[in-house]
Amino acid sequence: MALTATKCMKIETAGLVIGWSYFVAFLLGFLAILVASVIGMKIYIAGGDGVLQALLIFFVMIVSLTVVGIFAFITQNFIKGVENRNIPKVRHFKFLIWFLLFLSFISLIIALIGATKTFDYQKSFDKPSTPPLGLEYVVLAIALFFFHFTILIIVDIIHKKFNHYEIREQIYKENLNLTVVSSYQPRKIQMKVPEIELPPPPSKF
Repeated sequence: MALTATKCMKIETAGLVIGWSYFVAFLLGFLAILVASVIGMKIYIAGGDGVLQALLIFFVMIVSLTVVGIFAFITQNFIKGVENRNIPKVRHFKFLIWFLLFLSFISLIIALIGATKTFDYQKSFDKPSTPPLGLEYVVLAIALFFFHFTILIIVDIIHKKFNHYEIREQIYKENLNLTVVSSYQPRKIQMKVPEIELPPPPSKF
């Protein structure tokens, strides 16, 4: 079956959709880890001492700068890839998403530690109906973690359903087969046998 221009355009569009879905995924992951880190920092500062405050601020700054650097580098390569109609390799995006997921898990642990430090037992005994101090931040950190994990699963499903590189490879093979088939034209071979003059038969006498 021949590949029409419309079919090729649809395949190109599917590839761009896959690329932009990864772009949005690690953008949301970056925002999630940033928010979770700030929440964890605020909770930890509320219940920690000066040394822990300084270490946490340093940790959040390093994480933020690292994520921003990776984000800028991959975004630049991604834009170049889109301009050249060549979507960057999927493993780069997946590595970044897993890296952000790991950082969001660390922020979740920080939020849990901060919540235990800011837990006010006296208030919880006096007002049993009041939720413990800092519990809402832990719930928010958990929600951000699972939200980011859900994004990873959705993007992975999209990638498996519409793999840009497999589609391109299929196009290449189909075009190659079409070229070979169309260029094959069997020809009739006509061989010319040269005329040979036979000598006269020998005489009996």
